[in-house]
Amino acid sequence: MTNQARQMLGDQTDDQVADWMANVAPGSNNEMTARAEFLRRQTALQRESTEATKAATQAAQETAKHTRRMATFMLWSVWAVLASAAISAGVSLWVVMRAHGGG
Repeated sequence: MTNQARQMLGDQTDDQVADWMANVAPGSNNEMTARAEFLRRQTALQRESTEATKAATQAAQETAKHTRRMATFMLWSVWAVLASAAISAGVSLWVVMRAHGGG
């Protein structure tokens, strides 16, 4: 009966397994089979959760790496804008000075 019970429980929902377990004799092979099925399901869910956590961690690390890279590019673009503004200001000042006879 234990093997048959195990096969039968494998296709049942958690609630159905709990209901079945509530109706078997305490300490019987069927109760142990039901407990084993609950433990098997719990272990499987914990494995899935662990894998999802690992994947989320990897994704977060990759996001952080790309964010750092984008921040570096933004910093370089700010330096480029600053250099461009300084050159533009210098040229404008040179043109003004030259127009007023200073250069």
